Amino acid sequence: MAPYSYPDAFVQEQLTTFEDTASLSAADLLTVALADARYQRLGQPVNLSIPLSSGPALTVQQDTDSQPRIAVSPDGELTFGDGTSDPDVVLRRVGPSTLAVVEGTLSQGGQAVLDASKVGAANGVAALDANGQVPSAQLPPTNVGLSQAQADARYILKTSAGAASGVATLDASSKIPTAQVPDLSGTYVATSTRGAASGVATLDSASKVPVSQIPDLANTYVTASTNLDNQYGPGDHGMFTWSCGLEHLRSSGQPESGGVRMIKVRLKRPVTIGWIWMHLTSGGTSLTANQCFAGLYTTAGARVAVTADQSTAWSTIGEKKMSLTTPYNAAAGDYFIAFVANGTTIPQFTAASNNSSSGLNMGVTGASLRFANGPTGQTSLPASINMGTISPGSASYFVALS
Repeated sequence: MAPYSYPDAFVQEQLTTFEDTASLSAADLLTVALADARYQRLGQPVNLSIPLSSGPALTVQQDTDSQPRIAVSPDGELTFGDGTSDPDVVLRRVGPSTLAVVEGTLSQGGQAVLDASKVGAANGVAALDANGQVPSAQLPPTNVGLSQAQADARYILKTSAGAASGVATLDASSKIPTAQVPDLSGTYVATSTRGAASGVATLDSASKVPVSQIPDLANTYVTASTNLDNQYGPGDHGMFTWSCGLEHLRSSGQPESGGVRMIKVRLKRPVTIGWIWMHLTSGGTSLTANQCFAGLYTTAGARVAVTADQSTAWSTIGEKKMSLTTPYNAAAGDYFIAFVANGTTIPQFTAASNNSSSGLNMGVTGASLRFANGPTGQTSLPASINMGTISPGSASYFVALS
């Protein structure tokens, strides 16, 4: 619309005409010019309604001023007031159908309108560009969404989908297309080959290959038990284990009175032991009653079983099957059979050899000794023996368990 200009002599009709045309767009109002207009209406402040393109109408209230006026500056600012004293209100157009306060104070529905200096400034409000959007320069870094200026690390370009070093796409069934799946034949085998000919063996619930998938090796290998079955062993003589084969017995040994001798044996399976076996080539004389015993020890030196006194039995030669006072349930493993005798003449106990340089304990010491000398000066078998104090023995005495 064309600018309005009113002379100093303001008439009621002209004022009415102005108010009738006051509902103008913000763009039109910025072209209105009232030069030195002086008017009042019934002593009320001037009220000018400026409808915006969106939202409620903006009501511009001019405080009571004896000479209110409205003027447009060359740079497009719309001023309300008398131009000589506060409060003058200056509006500036900052966008389509948008007026911002440059100076003074306006009210909108009883709420203060932001000063124009706050637009695009820190702690103010964002401006809008020509597309009605907040410029990217006024958008802060965020981990909530994708920045308009630059994508953050949580996103990739759409062009990376299905491309080398990118990400795989999904087909209509939410599966990766076959063309994007690498050839895994050199790394994996098909599940259909499990338990199949020329495939791979399965494992049962115990993580073992089922017997049905193990080939028949009877004509290829000979088991250890088959090899041993061809030889005589302790089982052929009613015994669980022994220190050496009977066919090797050709010597004997005679401990000192009160000296403990220890011989290691091995159990391959758990058994209940009731007897200790030995053999004498010469009986003792004047053996002290209740000071001649045989017993069973762990490799840690703990006595777990013992016989009754053998002072009478050891006075004669021959095999000696000595009953334990209490049968012992032995787990598989290594044990020591020990014996001690006291008297005037100690018996000669049968052995495979008796030679200090025979190498019976070659490569082993301490609790690993096979034939050992225990503590001396003993009238019985002690409840425990310090295995760090035993020494290599020279006689490989025959002992057995059953």
